[in-house]
Amino acid sequence: MKETWNDVRISAPAKINLHLAVGNKQPDGFHEISSVFCTTGLCDTVRVRYQPASVPSVTVTGVEAYCAPGSDTMAKAALAWMGESGVSLKVTVDCVKRIPVQAGLGGGSSDAAAVLRALDRFHPIGEDRLATVACAVGSDVSFFVSGYPCAYVTGRGERVEPLSSRAWHVCLVMPRNLSVSTGLAYRALDAVSRPALPSRKAVLAALAKGLNTWDGIFRNDFLSVVDGRLVYQQLAELQQGLDGYGSLSGSGACWFFLSEKKDQVDAFCRRVTEVMPCSVDTWVVSAGSAVVTETDSV
Repeated sequence: MKETWNDVRISAPAKINLHLAVGNKQPDGFHEISSVFCTTGLCDTVRVRYQPASVPSVTVTGVEAYCAPGSDTMAKAALAWMGESGVSLKVTVDCVKRIPVQAGLGGGSSDAAAVLRALDRFHPIGEDRLATVACAVGSDVSFFVSGYPCAYVTGRGERVEPLSSRAWHVCLVMPRNLSVSTGLAYRALDAVSRPALPSRKAVLAALAKGLNTWDGIFRNDFLSVVDGRLVYQQLAELQQGLDGYGSLSGSGACWFFLSEKKDQVDAFCRRVTEVMPCSVDTWVVSAGSAVVTETDSV
């Protein structure tokens, strides 16, 4: 008898943190954050194929260069979903990576969320249970599972409040000789003092007023401890005089420059490629884009 597979392809977008303030470590080992997440047009493509099976199994391809078999976020997500739903499946996942790893762009979390959304089409378990699974897989997965283009994110990352976004453009700049371990970055951050988390009211007021008001309210605490600070100082200098806002995303290593005006983003990108022609990779993409499922078939 011919096997029948459910087959779903999903775009898994990178995110940027327009703002990321980090509180002290909590008793559970995680940190309280105040952050504004925004999706971008730089996406991985995740193909998920699955069928009922007496014994659950997950096979993932496309990320062998980055992690050992079974240790990736997509395998963890599939197994966690089956554990919560009680549904046993044979799952195969193929990921075409375009989002750089250890970049602060949430690629692994977005890939995991794509798997969860694909499996939940087969057997919906409800938003609350899906959110529980997402949080168990990784702190940023909750945002990507929500499908919100822009959100105010607090707690350890599990509290996700949708925000209205604008028609933004962004240049992503990834230094080729830098990568950042999120765990090591948080440990480095714990060794330094930093201001208290800004209030929700202050963050949302700044966001509503526009990106020219973000300085002084929005910040990224990891800038004080991240490697390659001279590179980021140079990137900050290159955006001077342009109408936009730039900062580090996540714990690094990717920098972003955001504007409502594409010509300003293009101008920044030209400056970067002229000054750093062999040391960075750049992408000019949209920001605040909704997650889109590419194709479904059976």
